[in-house]
Amino acid sequence: MASQLNMLGLAADIVTCTREITGQLQKSGLTEPTFDVASSRELWESPNLDLKAAKTKLVEASSTLLTLVNGPMAFHRNWFGSHYDLVAFQAMLEFKVLDNIPATGSIDLHTLAAKVQLDQDKLRRILRLLGTHRYINEPERDFFEHTVLSEILLRDELLKAQGGLQLNDMHKASALASEYLKEKPFFDRPFSLLVQWVRESGISNGTLVDVGGGSGHIALGLAKESPTWNFIVQDLHDNMFAESSKSAAKDLSSRVSFQRHDFFTAQSPAAGISAYLLRQCLHNWSDEDSVKIIKTFIPALEASPETALLINEGIMPNRGDVALHEERMFRQMDLAMFVTTNAKQRTEEDWRALVANADRRLKVTRILRDKGTMGVIEVHLDLTRYVPDVDVHANGINGTNGNGNQTNLLAGEQI
Repeated sequence: MASQLNMLGLAADIVTCTREITGQLQKSGLTEPTFDVASSRELWESPNLDLKAAKTKLVEASSTLLTLVNGPMAFHRNWFGSHYDLVAFQAMLEFKVLDNIPATGSIDLHTLAAKVQLDQDKLRRILRLLGTHRYINEPERDFFEHTVLSEILLRDELLKAQGGLQLNDMHKASALASEYLKEKPFFDRPFSLLVQWVRESGISNGTLVDVGGGSGHIALGLAKESPTWNFIVQDLHDNMFAESSKSAAKDLSSRVSFQRHDFFTAQSPAAGISAYLLRQCLHNWSDEDSVKIIKTFIPALEASPETALLINEGIMPNRGDVALHEERMFRQMDLAMFVTTNAKQRTEEDWRALVANADRRLKVTRILRDKGTMGVIEVHLDLTRYVPDVDVHANGINGTNGNGNQTNLLAGEQI
């Protein structure tokens, strides 16, 4: 596929997609964005514009053309020097530089340096590096002002906090990742899908146990969508659950209860449980620990094989499933899990192997997927399934059946 890319074809895609985007903006009476603080933001924020496909194709074509034009030497120089950009961003947050630049208008370097207590020359150099990304503007010498890119951090404290986490804790951990790999070279969100599963289950009066459910916001949300179901939230502490249940409507809170439980301990068999839910609990645990967590459900599932275990997690796309710039975000998150908790983002193949490693009688019966990467993996325990000692790996589980025929247990077929 890479050999079929050509510059004129990419340029044509860029023009076509840009015309589609600007055409929809004009049709909706909206203006194009600029880098000015007063810029229109509808292209990024309006829920009424159906431009995801065009924007995705435009970004992919633009980044690919830029890489081709720059070539391998510039590509590597940009990568190898990218951490200096992070140094500049980190300084902006650490010394509250952005907070001391007025939301509108500019500030002179002398005044800004005094406010943040930084050397003028160093501050100037940092600001000018950010200026190459159009993040900060210098309308005249030694006067600096926000652009639409930086101004958002004056309003979005959550985004600012995320930046601090990534540039401090995550960046430091990333720098040590290679050393860790030398020591250990092998390492082990959507709500609507759960509603869909409940509705398609055919169970009119069910009970779902949300294991590691924290504040209970998912259980309360499901209770609202499923008025004949009851929900149990399990977690180590009830602090968060107590707070969220206070604000919930009485008809919801009466159907959602709390149990203290550590998901590393066995799940006691209980009558009337329709499903156990693990929502976004396993992506920040290693394969070894995740297997231990899944194993805790075996006693309950042995007592009630019709009960489902639902694993609601992100499913890493395979190469070629999504555009490269979208895949890059998932792979960045994968490495974030690695450097912080020695965990990983898992593909469908990884999830199937993980379940089989916990108990070879466990079977993935179906996977519900949304348009993004989230999925609901439905697992059941098959008490009739004869499984001898086998080697479990990400490409399948190979062994022999009772007749001596070699089988692929994940595919359920003789090979």
